[in-house]
Amino acid sequence: MKARLLLVVAVFWTSSQLAADEKSVSLPKSGLLAVSSQSGAGNTVTSDAFGGEDFSGAYVAPITGSVSRVGDSGWVCKVFNNSQDEYSINVDLKQLDLDGRQVKFGSYSFRLKPGASDQITSEAGLNSRRAELWLRSYKNLSQARAATSAKTAK
Repeated sequence: MKARLLLVVAVFWTSSQLAADEKSVSLPKSGLLAVSSQSGAGNTVTSDAFGGEDFSGAYVAPITGSVSRVGDSGWVCKVFNNSQDEYSINVDLKQLDLDGRQVKFGSYSFRLKPGASDQITSEAGLNSRRAELWLRSYKNLSQARAATSAKTAK
């Protein structure tokens, strides 16, 4: 009986710590969202750079993204809002050749409601073999509205 009680207490404490840790995560103002590189074996996609990695699944960054090649003609970039707030998101797509030189660059903006995603397709630059999707800036619009409402209510 004592062992069961200790197990219940341990599970409850761990769950409350994870919830507290999620609220205390400090995100950088910008960062790498996704990289897609084309090799002889096809596309390989790496994500989770912005907001860190959490293999337990307890924390997901509010903004994530992906980039992948579509045939020889272009790149598809997708941005996800994983939060319960609305976000304004600005990203840069850098297309690189085999030597890592930038061959094309584009900037895009998204306004995403909670849980939404959006995507763009960009024409591939000459000799582009890899693309990087960078988060340039973001703003939590729900928090900004709440702060404005609080100021006007005073």
